[in-house]
Amino acid sequence: MMTRALATLLLCLLVSASGTAHGQGIAPEVEKILRERLIVLQEAAKLQREAHRTGSAALTTTVEMDNAVLEAELELATTKGERVRVREEMLKIAESLETTVSQLAKANEVTSVDVLRARANRLRAAADLAIERNSLQ
Repeated sequence: MMTRALATLLLCLLVSASGTAHGQGIAPEVEKILRERLIVLQEAAKLQREAHRTGSAALTTTVEMDNAVLEAELELATTKGERVRVREEMLKIAESLETTVSQLAKANEVTSVDVLRARANRLRAAADLAIERNSLQ
């Protein structure tokens, strides 16, 4: 069960990692909707983290919510500095997930494919951050 959930999470993270639009040029009515969405996602992520802390929610859903918040922030980012900050947070999450998956693999709770997916996700996040940083120059 944990393996399937992690595999799904990693696939979702890989698919969404680099497909986010820039916040520049968003129509005001769209920006208002996206900001409301961000607030909703932030509240959901807060509740999800609390549920995970108390043991009533899985790590995978918690990471998914945190990633959804960051994707929403990235959509609204209007400066390169904001985009870099969000990408740095995404990389931190990917690194943390890779560490967790590696530990689970040592306990034979996930497969080597899950470890490779987590590594690929971290590498995608690192590449996206490097692209953002290079666009600053």
